[in-house]
Amino acid sequence: MIIVTLAGEKGGIGKTTLAFHLACYLAQHGARVLAADLDPQGNLTYMFTGTYADGVKRALLQEWPLMSATQTVNGYGEHLRLLGGSKATGNVRTWLAAAGSPLNALSQPLSEAKAAGFNFVILDTPPSPAVENEKGRILDALNAAALYASHFVLAPVILEQLPLGGLAALSGTLKALQSKNSKVVLLGVVPMMFDARTAEHAQNLGDLVGVYGKYVYPVVSRAIAVSRCPAYGKPVWDFEPRNPVSEQLIRVAERMVSDVRSRVTMVAS
Repeated sequence: MIIVTLAGEKGGIGKTTLAFHLACYLAQHGARVLAADLDPQGNLTYMFTGTYADGVKRALLQEWPLMSATQTVNGYGEHLRLLGGSKATGNVRTWLAAAGSPLNALSQPLSEAKAAGFNFVILDTPPSPAVENEKGRILDALNAAALYASHFVLAPVILEQLPLGGLAALSGTLKALQSKNSKVVLLGVVPMMFDARTAEHAQNLGDLVGVYGKYVYPVVSRAIAVSRCPAYGKPVWDFEPRNPVSEQLIRVAERMVSDVRSRVTMVAS
């Protein structure tokens, strides 16, 4: 079972959009996928269902077994199940803080997911800038647990401003977690909401490639069609297949699958 977290310190950078489309792509291509909405805003849950759910709270506080806390998504059968989120997910953060922010907080539900036969887990995390104190950078407890449990991280970025600072901070976080025996590594950086007409975007994309090279994924353009996904509960390629952003999101998903396959021996070790 492969666990991929969508992570970034800022909001509005396309994490949920990307998590939604990756989960849909994997399910449509035969994988069994668990999509988990760890953001108290519940946007991923709303994109799939048009409402919110307390699945994350139920599962992480071990009130219910994982499969009881998840729900199927229309059109996907057992290929895609959603561990939904809502404002109640904030209670999990409070509990984790009170418990000393254990990094293994996701171990039980993820163990159940593996036993249930899921091939992929996609974790959508809330924006969570780390806090500096006398102990160094302190990450939000729920985000830290998600990253610690993951094999791979995909980092969406927007190019209104050069995102190297945030990515450097994420790299530092991953190194700190690796020192605590996490296998998590950066899989790629995904430029979201790209506007080819903007000189700033083109310049920043070039700078991003200059620093991160092969880790930079195909761009995903800014498109109104993406904002319509919640109304349909479907990925953009299902209702606007000729829209360029449909092809771009498919290319990102294909790249993720290819990269995971090329590194799967590392996960198994």
